[in-house]
Amino acid sequence: MDDYYVNNNRQDSKDGLHNEVHKEGCYWLSKATNKSHLGKFYTCSGAMVEAKKKYPYSADGCETCCKDCHRG
Repeated sequence: MDDYYVNNNRQDSKDGLHNEVHKEGCYWLSKATNKSHLGKFYTCSGAMVEAKKKYPYSADGCETCCKDCHRG
């Protein structure tokens, strides 16, 4: 199981502002200055469910570490 975090600061992307979900060890997580621990999960899908409780409309998986959960 891996630890997952959500960036509490929205990031601009081509399709709007998102609160990105990252797996521990991701380069982009190290750049997030305001993040919340979501818990330990086997896949990014579980982390996304947790992130959407806090950010129902803006949670999105990181394109680098959570590619399967990235809406693009």
